[in-house]
Amino acid sequence: MGTNVVPGFNTVLTAADETVLGTPVAPASVVAFALQAISTITADLGDAQSPVVRAKQDRGLGRGMQDGWVSGRYPPVPWSVATSMKTRAAIDGVPRELQLWKATGLTRTVNGGASYVLAPGATPVESADFVSQTFRRILGRSPGELEMEVLSGCLCDTVKIEGGDKEVMLTFSGVGAVKETTTGTTTTFASGVDTAITVTAAETYKFAAGCYYIIASEIVLCTAVVYGSTTVTFARAQLATSGAAHAAVAIYPYIPSGIVYAGTPISEALTTTCTFGGVAFRVLKWSVTIKTGLAPLPGETGSAYFQGVKSIRYDVSCTMDFLLKGDDVAKFNMAAARTALAVSLVQGTAVGGVCTISFPTCELVAPTAKDNANDSITVSATLRIRDDVAGNNAVSITLT
Repeated sequence: MGTNVVPGFNTVLTAADETVLGTPVAPASVVAFALQAISTITADLGDAQSPVVRAKQDRGLGRGMQDGWVSGRYPPVPWSVATSMKTRAAIDGVPRELQLWKATGLTRTVNGGASYVLAPGATPVESADFVSQTFRRILGRSPGELEMEVLSGCLCDTVKIEGGDKEVMLTFSGVGAVKETTTGTTTTFASGVDTAITVTAAETYKFAAGCYYIIASEIVLCTAVVYGSTTVTFARAQLATSGAAHAAVAIYPYIPSGIVYAGTPISEALTTTCTFGGVAFRVLKWSVTIKTGLAPLPGETGSAYFQGVKSIRYDVSCTMDFLLKGDDVAKFNMAAARTALAVSLVQGTAVGGVCTISFPTCELVAPTAKDNANDSITVSATLRIRDDVAGNNAVSITLT
């Protein structure tokens, strides 16, 4: 087994709240796990994690540049997930991408029967608005053509929201603390209670401690593996399954069944509006970027991985393209005068399918009307966005 190509179209991404940052969350039940499955366009959990490797500084006896290497701490692993914002079952329903929003540290406010609001908070880490995530990305499905990646301790430092010329698109990106990669093979458990299997030295590299596997109908947890040895150790009969003997049976990463996706993308055809200083304004497309201000703590004694998250200042930016009309020329002078503006972007119409992004206090950065000899003039505008004196209110995302 294992000679077939892993198909990319069979990608599944799941996310779950962590109790302890960097400690992977067990897939405790199919139902709970299915609710945390995220329909994605792309999901990238970064490179295989390895420590910082540097040359040994002690001088060797020969003339070679190096005669040894030192393994340092493990650097954070970059990740990114792109998806479309989906409609929800109710006007105040939680987002389909809830786990990703939790990783941003934005406050989440449910206004019963009215809306669900995401906005910056003063203390995202201390107030538990930020919840670290365990991501699992599964490529392929069958035992012989499957790769699973588990990235724990995930935070989101940037979220990009786009629309106007397409469905509302979301791109979340950040870093994780600990990454494991695993696949499947064939093995034997002599009885229903044996905790160790014997494999070839090459096969040990197919396993990862902390990952769950299924063999026949039994789920097991890998508790220890020494790469290059011949033994892998497991905890048997996990997640309410029963231990049994298995002879030359496929063992591969556990993929919960019953995963379904709900909601539909919020299309630009469902009305996209922009209110610019209290006046309705047509735009071609728009893009909003929120730098969440979350970052991993620097390496500290006690672990080879980062062990905490800090919150620093957040930032918000917005760009929009529009066709230049006669009335719009006034906006050039608004930019010159630094006129205070309130701007909002709305996409969607149906209950549970409307996204409104608001900037209560902003200015228009001086735009340029570029010469276009063969077509109408298009202007690309940027907003200068800030908090007001109350603080932590530069932007809000209201779902209705």
